[in-house]
Amino acid sequence: MFNSTPDTSTNHIAIDPGTSQTRMYAIDAGLLFNEPSLGAQDKNEAESGTSAVKAWGEDALELVSGEPDRYVLVRASNIDPSTGNAMNAPMLRYFLRKIRRNGLIASNFRTMLALPSGFGNAEIDRLINTCRVSGASKILIADRAAASSIGAQIERTNFDNPVLVDIGASGTELCGYSAGELVFHRQLPIGGDALDQALKAGMQNEYDMLIHEGAAREIKHRIGAASLQEDQPAKAASCQLVGRDAVSGRIRNFRVGSDTVHQMLLPSLNELLDSINEACMSLPAALGESLHRNGLRLTGGGAMLLHLADTLATALQAPVAATERPLTATVRGAAVMLQQTSARTHSAASDTQKMVG
Repeated sequence: MFNSTPDTSTNHIAIDPGTSQTRMYAIDAGLLFNEPSLGAQDKNEAESGTSAVKAWGEDALELVSGEPDRYVLVRASNIDPSTGNAMNAPMLRYFLRKIRRNGLIASNFRTMLALPSGFGNAEIDRLINTCRVSGASKILIADRAAASSIGAQIERTNFDNPVLVDIGASGTELCGYSAGELVFHRQLPIGGDALDQALKAGMQNEYDMLIHEGAAREIKHRIGAASLQEDQPAKAASCQLVGRDAVSGRIRNFRVGSDTVHQMLLPSLNELLDSINEACMSLPAALGESLHRNGLRLTGGGAMLLHLADTLATALQAPVAATERPLTATVRGAAVMLQQTSARTHSAASDTQKMVG
């Protein structure tokens, strides 16, 4: 997905190669690019162990939709059997070529990559090299948690000790700040993907229907909820889906209600809530006091689940609120960091372990 082409190409671009979506943003042009971090893999080539990703993003979705028996969707975080590496770098190269063909970025641009702390040096080097061969003259690396906090409009220079929970696709990060410095960071191995997988399994168990990850995510956002409010009648919302009958193999329509979706989400949702609660109990005393006094901020795609903030507030006995535009908080924060040029330049030969924060 491209936003309207700006009058002139931008030469400053922030990139968030997330597990579920890759986004690119410029202060002077807004959100430039937003496509799934998914590739179309040829099933036959995949079985033989050769490189098999033919397209990425919306191009991949179109390819799989047109030939579902030949292609299957894969995550960029998966390992390519032909190289033994994750496929984030090939995906980013594909996307940068696509955005340059559309005239959205200049031929000689500066970029800030927002990466999670779990990325290894070799993977960072591959992404840096990808940006360089794609025309980047200066490449900066931002810690994803730091970028998210800036994008969530948390003022990190005060003494209110803000606490941020970023619910991504593959995991969740809890960050606490004091006097403008990150003093607590906890990575939780559960995120929005767990909820999507719960819906996929639930649809098969309840309706004998097979749906893909994109459909599960759409259901979650449309009629999913962390809790069913007392004044909300049963099946207050429902939606019609298209899936493959697991018994007959035929494609057919079926309808599911919000109460059923909630029950499917509940086990994974409780696991997520328990993980966040446990991490909050490990906060240093000053941050714990701030949490109960000033509350917790939610960001990331998972923050969009209806009633999640209220449900988490009940569990924590503390105020909880979702940030504005949680899906783009990370890439917008990285764009601010790039604009401020407060980051250190990184190259494949530099110390890629040191992140901006």
